[in-house]
Amino acid sequence: IFLLLYLGVMILQITLKVMSKMWLMSNWNILYNFSHFLPLFYGPLIYFYVKQLLHNHTFAIKDTIHFVPAALALIGIAFSSNNLVPYSLGYVVYNPFLRLFFLLASIIGYHVSTYFLWDKYRSKFNHLYSDTTTLQMNWVKQFVLVSAMVSTIVAVALFLLFINYPNGHQYRYRFVALSICIYWFSYTALTKPSIFVVIKGHAEPKEKTDFTLPVLKVYRPNIKYANSVLSSEDAGNIITRLERLMQEKKLYLQSGITI
Repeated sequence: IFLLLYLGVMILQITLKVMSKMWLMSNWNILYNFSHFLPLFYGPLIYFYVKQLLHNHTFAIKDTIHFVPAALALIGIAFSSNNLVPYSLGYVVYNPFLRLFFLLASIIGYHVSTYFLWDKYRSKFNHLYSDTTTLQMNWVKQFVLVSAMVSTIVAVALFLLFINYPNGHQYRYRFVALSICIYWFSYTALTKPSIFVVIKGHAEPKEKTDFTLPVLKVYRPNIKYANSVLSSEDAGNIITRLERLMQEKKLYLQSGITI
């Protein structure tokens, strides 16, 4: 869910940038102004995505506090648009330098915290990794680094567009980073679908000397091997070879044999 919301924010940001600015200011002025604060979502969403994926964290009501800054920005924009807030509050909301500071602080703070979550999990369970988990862990690290870079590019682009208005249209091209990121997600999902397989059962040991692996529940697509490129003829040949190896060389008697 957090990953889908993360991508949803990206798509919304791109959509608002390719639409007519004059039309948006006339019809969706509040949403248009709030688009400058959308990077406030990237940090919390990636943080909870990784926390839930690796540490099996359940989102609670108290966790909504992480989205309070974005909510306050939206409230400030809504009320200032109707001249219902003091000038001082409106100045805080629309000051580009303060906004850039808050955006970068949120992006850097959450991505650093997320990286530490990943590193903590990696160092604790490194000896228990399967091939699929290793692939997922490597991708999560890449995701955190790519997200930090793309979010920073977007925040800086929004700042430059604001202070150079009505000029500075060349800064709009920096939002291509969002499109590249979405294409990267899509390419990964097509070429390495196992990365997005949900594996439940991760648990941290109470003590180093008292650790038991929980039962793993693996949720896979209903259609087996839906992404396999192996033909029926090749699969039959492999089965025949495996059966012959088991019967003639009795490979199942080897204690170190793997899947």
